[in-house]
Amino acid sequence: MAKKNKLKMSNKKYRVLHGIGIFFLLLLIIIVNTAGSIADGLLNSYVSRGSTSISNPSDRATWNATYYEELYSSAEEAKEGAYAVALEVQQEGTVLLKNDGVLPLAAGSTVRPFGYAYENPIYGQLTTGGSAKMAVDPVTPEQGLSAFTIDTAAVERMEESEVIATVEAAGTKAAGEAGSMLGGDCKLYEYDASIYDGLEAAAPGTTGIVFITRAGQEGQDQKHDAYEDGTPHYLALSANEKGAIAASKATCDNTIVVYVGSASMEFGELMEGEYAVDAIIYYGHPGDRGFAAFSDILTGAVNPSGRTVDIWPADLTAGPTYTAIGDHTYTNLPTESGSFTDGGSFNRTFNEYREGVYMGYRWYETADEVDPTFDYDAAVVYPFGYGLSYTTFEQKLDSVVEANGTVSVTVTVTNTGSVAGKDVVQVYLTSPYTELDAATGIEKPVRVLIAFDKTKLLDAGQSQTLTLTFATEDMASYSYAHDNGNGTTGCYVLEAGDYTVSLCANSHDVIDSATVTVAETIWYDGSDNDHIRNAEKEMQAELDASGNAIIEADGTYTAATNRFQNMTDYMVEESVILTRADWTNTQPDVPETREIADEYTERHDLYVTFDPET
Repeated sequence: MAKKNKLKMSNKKYRVLHGIGIFFLLLLIIIVNTAGSIADGLLNSYVSRGSTSISNPSDRATWNATYYEELYSSAEEAKEGAYAVALEVQQEGTVLLKNDGVLPLAAGSTVRPFGYAYENPIYGQLTTGGSAKMAVDPVTPEQGLSAFTIDTAAVERMEESEVIATVEAAGTKAAGEAGSMLGGDCKLYEYDASIYDGLEAAAPGTTGIVFITRAGQEGQDQKHDAYEDGTPHYLALSANEKGAIAASKATCDNTIVVYVGSASMEFGELMEGEYAVDAIIYYGHPGDRGFAAFSDILTGAVNPSGRTVDIWPADLTAGPTYTAIGDHTYTNLPTESGSFTDGGSFNRTFNEYREGVYMGYRWYETADEVDPTFDYDAAVVYPFGYGLSYTTFEQKLDSVVEANGTVSVTVTVTNTGSVAGKDVVQVYLTSPYTELDAATGIEKPVRVLIAFDKTKLLDAGQSQTLTLTFATEDMASYSYAHDNGNGTTGCYVLEAGDYTVSLCANSHDVIDSATVTVAETIWYDGSDNDHIRNAEKEMQAELDASGNAIIEADGTYTAATNRFQNMTDYMVEESVILTRADWTNTQPDVPETREIADEYTERHDLYVTFDPET
């Protein structure tokens, strides 16, 4: 049975509960510190105390320790400065996923909000891990709609009702379990769609806005299997969310979905069919000030220019990483609980990243090229780098030139529409896939983003020419099997051949392309400084006063090579690595349980309690 939670709480009650929570948090900190002192020896065995060493160089008085320019004279000024940056991030990053002509809306027009997320959007990270914390004084969606007349008919129904917390289907992963010490909650919160039964039609010209929200945090997988209402996983639309969309479509002239979240969702149903809507906005996690830009984005005072930072598949369970989600255990590698209380024994867990470099859009674009049975249009709703605008643009590839270790790509962008806007220029690389690659496991996705930039605000008819650059060595790929001849294995290699540099609208749609030819193969194996990439040298070099790397011609640098050879051997000998050489037969399929070979059990604990000396 679905659980019911009250929607609203008075400020007084909130302050009381907040105070109680702080008290118990402080009490917990005291208990943990005390337990840490008691279990000092145990903690040292796992993480080591280390030692303290203090050095006082004689010239320290001459050091410039002012690392950051002080921009503000007070905490209040700093806060306002942060708010200004946050607002700019929202204005630049909001992604328009769909628009059938309903946007922009006229200022002063009427909107009817729907959905639990209208009053309870997830402004940022909800749990303790990471840097994006709970919002302190957020601009709400209601405040963000200040340019419009708000029809509250649906909101009144919500305020009179109790929110439904949809939980797991029988026999599946619990939706309320944290999954890690960092916390988290994978229940689906929404009102029962029946609360909208009998809702009167809105006035002509009213636009329904349905808000949907999802959490995201480090330290746990979100629920990847079914809920009691039939929702297949956390990143699919729930039955009640579909009900809110249906209610908006039934009572309003147009319907917009606003998604507040941090991950791609399955939105194919919103593009066509019963739940198709007129427009979709991906708002991300807006933090304290993101919704201050909401009215401007809806009215067109700010023209959306964000792009998706991941691919949005039609079915997230069909991707290469899905089989690796969840609990996987070795049947022959037991261990004892290391907790303060006796947690008993259990089998060690594992994960195998069999997809290798073919993550996200790299897998989908490669599958479209090498697998004749793959239907890209059916598999992908929005490509990586996708985003619409209220105007139109034309991009022209002027030139691609390689000289002195740098590739320069010049592109002219023209606003061919009727309103001002910004466009994003995206340059992708397609490397030659050779017999050497197939034989030695050098993997090359069909298309990889290698450079991008955004135009200034272009008025209708205005053009801007941008030059994007990247290092020639950035076209190199990694060969994990190459014997470098110096006791190390694995290095980057820039193979001879023709490399295609493409100007694209997104990861899938190519506008134009040119060829860069590499005359001879270069192995960056560390045999001398000419065979070490500048990227490695920059990471190891001293910095000047401005923070720029000082690369010395006779400096001592180390090439990038395999650092955990034992793990590479495990993946090669014990697992299956996805390869273009045998695409169909090497697709990831990670088993829930398996045995681990004896030669790897001995080293397994070294990666659990890491000792740099061994």
